[in-house]
Amino acid sequence: MLDGISALAPPQIPADANADANAENNAPPRTSARRIVLTGCTGFLGTHMLRALVADSDVAEVHCLCLRSRPLRVQDPKIHQYKGDLGKPQLGLSARAFKRLSQTADLIIHVGADVAHLKSYQQMRAANVVSTQYLLAMATPRGVPVHFISSSAVAMLQKDTSELAEVLPSSFGPPADAESLMKNAIGYAASKWMGEILVERAACVPGVVHRFPNIVGPDAPEEIPLIALDNFCTRMRAVPALDPKQWVGELDIIDVRDVVPQFLTRAYAHDPREPVAVHNYCSENRYLLSDLVSMYKARLGGRIDVLPTKEWMNRAIALGMPKGVEATFTGTEVFVSPVLRKGRML
Repeated sequence: MLDGISALAPPQIPADANADANAENNAPPRTSARRIVLTGCTGFLGTHMLRALVADSDVAEVHCLCLRSRPLRVQDPKIHQYKGDLGKPQLGLSARAFKRLSQTADLIIHVGADVAHLKSYQQMRAANVVSTQYLLAMATPRGVPVHFISSSAVAMLQKDTSELAEVLPSSFGPPADAESLMKNAIGYAASKWMGEILVERAACVPGVVHRFPNIVGPDAPEEIPLIALDNFCTRMRAVPALDPKQWVGELDIIDVRDVVPQFLTRAYAHDPREPVAVHNYCSENRYLLSDLVSMYKARLGGRIDVLPTKEWMNRAIALGMPKGVEATFTGTEVFVSPVLRKGRML
């Protein structure tokens, strides 16, 4: 039972996850970050992460887990591929493969997640929470550092503020009403928060939580509303006239080509004697959602048109914006954009 919400109580780390990892564990202790275990390798962020890892001369092997039907977009002799699924026992790995990775990995980077924001916590629990438990079990015998990619969405679980400093997840938590976890993006945010909690409470595993805001760049998924907003404002040199009473907070976006090097620098530099750390990633230039014109004037220069939201949306759809995004911008619900801050105090 966590924060009085039984739906968030973590299941026990399955016995089959560390039974083989503990057996005949004669591998030498971890000495460097030359053998990397990576999840989420076929997604937007994971692809950029994988490309950076194989380009690093200090990395000898990258073990890409949980591959399903989508092929890797990066090919390199350093890459070792494993079919599997975040939602399956032991991530779909054989007992032999799980044990071998537990004995040889130097660093675990958990990028993979179900990011369908309309799913409930229970629907995302296996992929986003139980998968983290298996990776922590893999890391436990030799104290392999685990780097967990979280999201600014966890800020939505706080009371009375959408801003979040670099604080441990145990210092805040989901709302007392468990039913709210089953609605909209709260289910995704709750699953990420629980992943953070597992990393914080893991014994014998140096864990690091990395919270990312909206990430843009080549091949960014336009199904995410704020990414679509940024892409089409840039292409059209026009912004929608968003109602400040309905659109609250700041647009905080960071380019994947900036955030991946920042992440890897911190991951490599982390002192494994520090049991847990939290890093927030945020851009230096943020603007109110209700004042997008200032942001795009500063970024693009020249004239930026301000259009009625419906007209802007029609033009964006004509240029290829996914129609499913339309409801976010034309609905009547208040949209609050979470904001990450550096430091442990707001």
